[in-house]
Amino acid sequence: MTVRKLAAKLQSQQVAHQAQVAVLTKKLDECRDRYARQGALLSNQIATILERIDAIRRSLSQPGKT
Repeated sequence: MTVRKLAAKLQSQQVAHQAQVAVLTKKLDECRDRYARQGALLSNQIATILERIDAIRRSLSQPGKT
């Protein structure tokens, strides 16, 4: 194989690898965004539950209330 052919083959492989890296980077970013949204939603749900628990505790600790 001549140096020129080898260089062309290596350049072609490099371009293919760069394309693969771009695709995988995009998928990683999409996953990161999705998990960030899910994490935010979960945090909001936990905060709501804790607020409800606090409200129940306050209502139970007030004298004369059942």
